Amino acid sequence: MLEKAAQYGVLAHEIVSLVKDESEINHFVDQFIAEGVLAVDEKESLLQEIQQIWNHPIINTWLTGDFKVWNESSIILEDGSTQRPDKVFTNQNETIVLDFKFTQGDYINHKTQVGRYMNALKNVGYSNIKGYLYYAKSKELVEVK
Repeated sequence: MLEKAAQYGVLAHEIVSLVKDESEINHFVDQFIAEGVLAVDEKESLLQEIQQIWNHPIINTWLTGDFKVWNESSIILEDGSTQRPDKVFTNQNETIVLDFKFTQGDYINHKTQVGRYMNALKNVGYSNIKGYLYYAKSKELVEVK
């Protein structure tokens, strides 16, 4: 059962990180089924996991609001290395970094990771940057300060 939950987490993370519009979710799930990554009888469980994220009251305002959505886009740092947040939302007023976690795990390292994303965005000229972690298993959205 834990193995299944981990698999759903990996697949849900992949899909949520890639989609820009809710209508794309079924396409990606069907693609995983066609590729043999997901069994047909597991489709509803995965969709439920993804919908839980998509319909989160705060996250949904970013996904459907007046933001440009950057999915898994690399930020090149001065030293040539890159940072790759799951999602970045930008508009004229603010920039929001959102990283998804499908395990409870190490909050300190997760917070540090999002902090690095925020610093990288600041260094390339973005302002009013906020960072968030979304823990899917507990349905908790945590602001990183």
